[in-house]
Amino acid sequence: MSTRVRLFLALLPVAILTLLPGEPGEGDLFTGPTLCILCGPTPLADAILNIFLFLPFGWVVGRLTDVRSPGIVGWDGDRRREASTASPGRTIRNAVLWSAAISIFIETVQMFLPGRFSTAADVLSNTLGGGIGAWAGSRKRVPVAIFAVGVGAGLLAPALLLAPAPPGGVYYGQWTAVFENMDAYRGRVLDAWVGGVSVPSRRASRAADVREALKSGAPVTVRVLVGPAPASGAPIFSVADAEERQMFMLGAAEDDIFVHLWRSGSSLGLQTPSWWWPGALRGIPVGDTVRITYALGKRAPCLNIQGRTRCLMASSAVGGWSLLLPDAWGDPALKMLGFIWAFLLGFPFGMLPWSLRGKTLGTAGLVVLVAAISSRLPYWVTPWWGIALVFGGMVVASHMETWIRERLG
Repeated sequence: MSTRVRLFLALLPVAILTLLPGEPGEGDLFTGPTLCILCGPTPLADAILNIFLFLPFGWVVGRLTDVRSPGIVGWDGDRRREASTASPGRTIRNAVLWSAAISIFIETVQMFLPGRFSTAADVLSNTLGGGIGAWAGSRKRVPVAIFAVGVGAGLLAPALLLAPAPPGGVYYGQWTAVFENMDAYRGRVLDAWVGGVSVPSRRASRAADVREALKSGAPVTVRVLVGPAPASGAPIFSVADAEERQMFMLGAAEDDIFVHLWRSGSSLGLQTPSWWWPGALRGIPVGDTVRITYALGKRAPCLNIQGRTRCLMASSAVGGWSLLLPDAWGDPALKMLGFIWAFLLGFPFGMLPWSLRGKTLGTAGLVVLVAAISSRLPYWVTPWWGIALVFGGMVVASHMETWIRERLG
């Protein structure tokens, strides 16, 4: 494969993901370019994604850029014998400069695309990603253990990052609030309770009790007069703090119901995954009064609507990607992404320079640890298929190790 083709393939995802127009209203909060470093509601997730976006480009530059300087190593009769020594430092500088130039071009183009906004943080993240990729690509052999440790941390980190952690302060109840980037719900809330505390559509008088109820998964009950199905997400009942951050949101999208809860990762600038019950309001006529209750069940959050109960799929170790990507792609896409994510997590362990027995025992120990922690923590239920896919990824990588190393070497 030629150098140009490899560079084109490395930059193709960048062009697709960053040059397409955004969704209407997606960039309403940001008008024009800005020099802020941590911008938007999820700055850390955006930065990590931008770093990963330019890693393949940097890797290709690191593998293909051949910057050499001649040096005399001896004489062969009357002829001088020369050798060439690679310059990884200059290769990395080239990748950094090219990444910065491409990123600046992309950010400039995005200024003219609907639903997009340009920030200095994107340029810095993209440049860093290109530099890291070039550093890894310019080495003959980057220790696979580095990736394995990173994957292990990625498997276990969601246990902490997905835990409910609403911060303290003043809380406000919001009934069918109107937000700039969401539809308005045209039904009517009759009353709302959080952990036994009545929360009207104004400042909550017992904010500390509301916070503890949300943190512990106590029942949140809302009586609502059903309105027409909104075309996209519309809040029915929400709780926000003085900084207008959403601690809790119960909303509807068409005939689906979703629940949004502030997590530990939310405070760090990561995405906040939501729980969905597809078709929860299907068949309920407009104008009917419905009681909706959210509560933490034995192992996962549950919703009860008119006597029907459904425990929702909780976030898990193999769904850690949801801390970086929004989860509004639709159910089939989410499941497929979960399968791919779990399978690829096992690859670094299959590439470790250990015997097959050592790899198997190491991966088995990790997945047993994940399963044990998951069995003790709510909101972090790891399904059996996720554990199996991680292990399967290790097995496949072990048998493909030689082929993979030849392609990366």
